[in-house]
Amino acid sequence: MTDDTPSAPRLPKKSTIAVLGIAIGMLSAFLGIGGGVLVVPLLIVGFRVDPRVATGTSLGVVAFVVGTSVVVELLNVFFGSRPVQPAWLAAVLIAPTSMFAASFAAPLVRKIPQAYLRAGFAVVLWIAAYKLSGIGASAGGGEGWFEYATLSGAALLLLPLLGLIVGTISALVGIGGGMVLIPALALLFSDMNALASRSTSLLIVLPTAIMGYLRHRAQGTAVQSIVRTLAPTCAAGAVLGSLLVHYVAADWFPKAFAVFMFLAGLRLIMQKKARASAAAPGDSDSQA
Repeated sequence: MTDDTPSAPRLPKKSTIAVLGIAIGMLSAFLGIGGGVLVVPLLIVGFRVDPRVATGTSLGVVAFVVGTSVVVELLNVFFGSRPVQPAWLAAVLIAPTSMFAASFAAPLVRKIPQAYLRAGFAVVLWIAAYKLSGIGASAGGGEGWFEYATLSGAALLLLPLLGLIVGTISALVGIGGGMVLIPALALLFSDMNALASRSTSLLIVLPTAIMGYLRHRAQGTAVQSIVRTLAPTCAAGAVLGSLLVHYVAADWFPKAFAVFMFLAGLRLIMQKKARASAAAPGDSDSQA
């Protein structure tokens, strides 16, 4: 067996996966992310899934979580008592290039060593933890480069480039891209609030995750059975999270979640070191 052939995952009971799925869906929808930052370390650390398979499988779960959240958000826009309008034009400009980049980057996963993928996942988790913690954030806010209400030519050029970055990261590390999109939109536009950024992010992440998952599944770096097991409960949790975000003011929650993601990234690195120290000289990830 070569390094190009991922090993078969070992999964726990379906009841355990169901509980985890509800938690993942609720937390992801509440924060406006796809859930990849939760699913990837869960599959790698908890279920011992090959990092390449975890990447593609995560995108399949993300697509279900975000799809559910998008439906809830659209219902809220048209029928809800507290509608939040997404930045529709920004979504239209970012999504196509994000989908293209995800489709292009997905085949590269098979060529990247597992150790590098683990390190990449850990870095993404730590960056996400930093963003959620609020460290270094400006108390005043409203310091974006542009105003979305008067979208300029420079912003029109930057948004497709942002899509390329989001799609590439999504396909390589198995996240939907919300952790990149939400702070990026806040940096770009001074008049876009957190809920609008969240709704816009969901509209972009959905097609990006679908495209990335389809490419991963076609090349064998996604396990459809895991997606089928996690998706229903993740979708149920996403409904709860999408509803709660409009009524629950939990400023402490992102900070607590940031601590969890920092520890999850640390666990990924420590597990890699433990495996390396236990391996005999000359062993590598390419051995069966």
